[in-house]
Amino acid sequence: MYGYWREVLKNPTSTKSEGGDTPYATYSFSTSKNLEHLLSLRIPIYICYGTADLSSNLNDLLPIEFASRGKTNLTLKPYLDYDHTFFQLVRDDKGNVIDKVYKGDEVAGEYMNWLNKQ
Repeated sequence: MYGYWREVLKNPTSTKSEGGDTPYATYSFSTSKNLEHLLSLRIPIYICYGTADLSSNLNDLLPIEFASRGKTNLTLKPYLDYDHTFFQLVRDDKGNVIDKVYKGDEVAGEYMNWLNKQ
């Protein structure tokens, strides 16, 4: 991950991609006011993400940011070893991905259950 960020920071305005987000997309999302916008909300917030999604690496810090400001309106739901589109990665005994199983409908169902309780 550190190597990826070093490459992004070498040319943060580049719109060239070899698959996935461009350096510009990655950098612009990381420097925006997204955190401040989230912290300004008073409504319940539900954020779910797959931990195998490289763009989700800072999500685990959100509860700390909210708590440090006395905010309690965040529900964070990580899905371990799911990718960006909620495919669960199936790995062999060496950790190599050998299959993907779509779990997006289940993820959406959990979100809808949370939403109906609000």
